Amino acid sequence: MPISKTINMKTDIEFNIDGILRQMINELFNEIMTSYKSNLQLFIDRSEVNQKHY
Repeated sequence: MPISKTINMKTDIEFNIDGILRQMINELFNEIMTSYKSNLQLFIDRSEVNQKHY
């Protein structure tokens, strides 16, 4: 196999791995933010309920 073809395959693999990692990080970030927003909303709702009682 010529060296240029090997270099191209290596570049393709690195590019694909980079894309996969970026996608995994984005999905994880989105899950964390979704969880944060729902927990924040729960906290706000409970705070409002507590304020009405006092």
